[in-house]
Amino acid sequence: INWMGNRDDVANGWLGIHGTSKGAELALLSASLFSEIRSVVALNGFAVAFSGIVPWSESEDLPPAWLYNNEPFPYLSPKNPIDIALKCKEMWNERKGNPLGEWYAALTSNPVEVKNAEIPVEKINGSILLISGKEDDVDTTGLSNIAISRLKKFNSPNDCEHIVYSGAGHSIGIPN
Repeated sequence: INWMGNRDDVANGWLGIHGTSKGAELALLSASLFSEIRSVVALNGFAVAFSGIVPWSESEDLPPAWLYNNEPFPYLSPKNPIDIALKCKEMWNERKGNPLGEWYAALTSNPVEVKNAEIPVEKINGSILLISGKEDDVDTTGLSNIAISRLKKFNSPNDCEHIVYSGAGHSIGIPN
């Protein structure tokens, strides 16, 4: 933020951030923490924080993806749903079904845990653009809509738009 803010080729007082997939989580979290970020584009991401990306395993715990001041953000899910993890691993290895969809559906199955892991987008000091592919293996459309619900709930004055493209999947940002 300091480096960008001190550049002559960056408009004074105006920084934006873009993230795709897991990076969209980071973009939304960063903008919720740092008021210098005035615009966010989240492409096929989530308005909730998930665990770190780890191979499906038998480990009982999943690590946080994001820390701030050495403290993890609340996330989905510290406890590994081992039975689902192993099922998804098998699906992935056999190239059968939608293991990512199964995995994220399992992690988001408890509404209380989802609520606790929501990113506080109402703290963002600027506009938000959410872009989702309707055919994504994961429900990024629904997980992005959480941001819109929070903005309404907290009467945020920020502009927010969610564009959903039919026929587009997780790689919507990559041409061809």
